[in-house]
Amino acid sequence: MHFDAHTDLRDEFQGTRFHHGSVMRRTVELGIPVTHVGIRSVSEEEMEYLKGKGKEKNSVFYAERKHTLEEMVDTLRENVYITVDVDVLDSSVMPATGTPEPGGLTWYQILDAVRAIAAKKKIIGADVVELAPIPGMVAPDFLAAKLAYKIIGFALS
Repeated sequence: MHFDAHTDLRDEFQGTRFHHGSVMRRTVELGIPVTHVGIRSVSEEEMEYLKGKGKEKNSVFYAERKHTLEEMVDTLRENVYITVDVDVLDSSVMPATGTPEPGGLTWYQILDAVRAIAAKKKIIGADVVELAPIPGMVAPDFLAAKLAYKIIGFALS
């Protein structure tokens, strides 16, 4: 499960195939299907990939929610690794990231999604990435830490 503002499906970015903008492409190449949630920015290259070779291994749910949590959870295997790029959250809630995008998920939307995953699947691991602390502004730091804490709690409950 990939919570992010971006699909990270570029074949390469800034001269490398091992960039944070291409990590999900490498994941899919390993045969691991990816469900992307909260997406608000997709490059032309990524759209072509999603319409072609990447169609079967990627499920994309855009932030402007027109899907149910059940639809999202149904795309997942029994064991789920959750990766959260903090830019999945609306930039008014999470300004401390290197690639902010307006219009993201709210705190309660992401908690509802993780809770729904934990209710039907087994969370086997997780990470929270791309926090870029802003000196003197601690709220985003606490949000990232609390989100990691909540994911652990849902995984264990």
